[in-house]
Amino acid sequence: MKKGGIIGLLIAIGLLSFIVFYASKNGGSTLKQQLHNFAIEDTASITKVAMNDKNGNSLVLERISSDEWSVKSEGQDFKARQDVVRNLLKTIKELTVRAPVSKSRFEYTVKQIAANSTKVAIYQNEENSPAKVYYVGGANGDNTGTFMLLEKSSVPFLMHIEGHYGFIQSRYSPRINDWRDNAIWYFPGEKITKIKNLKVEYPQEPSKSFEITKVSNDEYTLKDGEGNLVSVPNMGGIYEYIKRYRAISYEGFEENRTKAYCDSLIAQTPVKTIYTLKDDKGNITQVKSYLKPAKEDAEDWEGNAIPYDLERMYATINNDQFVIIQYFVFDPLTVSLQEFSPPS
Repeated sequence: MKKGGIIGLLIAIGLLSFIVFYASKNGGSTLKQQLHNFAIEDTASITKVAMNDKNGNSLVLERISSDEWSVKSEGQDFKARQDVVRNLLKTIKELTVRAPVSKSRFEYTVKQIAANSTKVAIYQNEENSPAKVYYVGGANGDNTGTFMLLEKSSVPFLMHIEGHYGFIQSRYSPRINDWRDNAIWYFPGEKITKIKNLKVEYPQEPSKSFEITKVSNDEYTLKDGEGNLVSVPNMGGIYEYIKRYRAISYEGFEENRTKAYCDSLIAQTPVKTIYTLKDDKGNITQVKSYLKPAKEDAEDWEGNAIPYDLERMYATINNDQFVIIQYFVFDPLTVSLQEFSPPS
């Protein structure tokens, strides 16, 4: 072969080798990106998130509007806590790889995710098929990351959020109680004027009971527990009292007791206070409070037994939801008729 032909052949082989190398490198990079591409940049396009775990917990978060979501599970449908949803969307957007899983822990991590993880399916633009599905496992030894695995992948990664120290699996909770909006009454700003009627009853001390009814924007009537009008009430005190209902929430749920225990307690414990609010659309919300038994070994500083919790009470909302409320929140609402006596 002539010298020029040999040189041309070598050049051709070199070019072919470069092309193969580049294609392989580029393809490998794309594959690796697909393996850990958990994040979704455009969270405004997310319309639904479904989550379920190995313990039978499952729920679906659905977008109602730009800043309002609902949470559904087993036929139940509630308004979702918007702050918790925002935290989830922020997590979905900012997920990054902290480190690949080491060879020594690879098989163990895969098995752990298979046995104990939360499956997350994220839907965009109201599509019927999820845009992304992945599994959220447990945290690493020092709680600086969470093991996660994309669907149709066999390669797990340790994921985290830049600037956040700690694990993130709790943000993917499939338990409906972690997402339910805990607001009982919410009348921000001028919406406080939507309160039409307030009734506070003390079954064990009826002389303290009262009812406030809105007649016009600047006028309210006051009645005692027997329905008698109170003449010349303290309007300033009434205005101030109504404002206390701007934002009232319950703390949480009694998850350490059975439903039978809760039902029995309601049946056997006298109602402490009944708060009933009616808005200008006729919607009525009623809260009944009950003393909450303290822990069996609860004592004061002098060693005397404390029969009831000093910080929390039980309550029912519309005779349905059984929740825990705080004295700190409800004490400002728990006033007597005498609170509205004319100023001397």
